[in-house]
Amino acid sequence: VNRAATMLEQPWVGSISAFCRWEHLSTNGTTWNFAGFDKIAAAAALKRKPWALMVILGNEANGLPAYVQSAVPASQKITTDGGTFPVFWSPVANSLLDAMMDKLAARYASDPWLAQVRVTGFWSTHGEPWFAGGEAGKPKWAAAWRATHAADAGLSDAAALVKVQD
Repeated sequence: VNRAATMLEQPWVGSISAFCRWEHLSTNGTTWNFAGFDKIAAAAALKRKPWALMVILGNEANGLPAYVQSAVPASQKITTDGGTFPVFWSPVANSLLDAMMDKLAARYASDPWLAQVRVTGFWSTHGEPWFAGGEAGKPKWAAAWRATHAADAGLSDAAALVKVQD
């Protein structure tokens, strides 16, 4: 709190942004650790300046909690240059993501200084929307789409990739 408050004292600093990976908020989906965001919220309130939070969903090697990894079926995961993570259309992963977002909303809904909530997507280590993953990634995304969309099982890689991108 002291470091954030010191930074916010600067007249040229109008707000502060904090981020964490999902696994740092919860390792099991039942207990939650908001201490980091709480400290930033306290510093922002003390200095009467807005703050933002960001949750990076991550991948299986970095940031994605074990409870999410174990709940998502293999058919709803992809391994590309961004690591192994749920496909962004996974109903299981999105249900768990919604539950995490509900916890954030409940925690900070009444904070008048919270100006923005950002959550990255299920598509890379840091959540950048790099769907194609270069030439090597395109067939992987297409295969992942076909594996989870029976009606599209016969699509070519190019046609399946169009649906992924849409």
